[in-house]
Amino acid sequence: MSRTGGTVASFADLTSAAAWLTTEHRTLVAAIHQAVLSGPRQAVWLLTDAMPSHFWASGRMSDWLSCGQAAVAVAREEGDVPGMAAAMLALADAHVFQERDAFSLYAGAGRGGLRGSRERRGTGLSATAAGRRSCHCREG
Repeated sequence: MSRTGGTVASFADLTSAAAWLTTEHRTLVAAIHQAVLSGPRQAVWLLTDAMPSHFWASGRMSDWLSCGQAAVAVAREEGDVPGMAAAMLALADAHVFQERDAFSLYAGAGRGGLRGSRERRGTGLSATAAGRRSCHCREG
């Protein structure tokens, strides 16, 4: 059980996990957009930060962009610096995937956002998030 009383999904392998994400894609995107309106607002950037690999693999750009934009807006409204960094990086990843200039988003996320996350451990910014983004920066 999770802290909220729901069942935690577990998967035997990556193929099973990817199949679940494909099946639940619409539900997850709807949950992100619903959280914008009714909370928990932190879920907007936490879920968006957790899904870039899925968005990339599925090629669902409109969902990736809308979730990234929502996450940036919510984190900014909440004054959540680590959340804003994670959201801006997720949105920058979407722009890189579309071959747009994402430099300003990466730079904005680096201005204190990731440093602030050290002070608030356990907020959901994954350890691989910064590494994933640094790979994108080195490629371009």
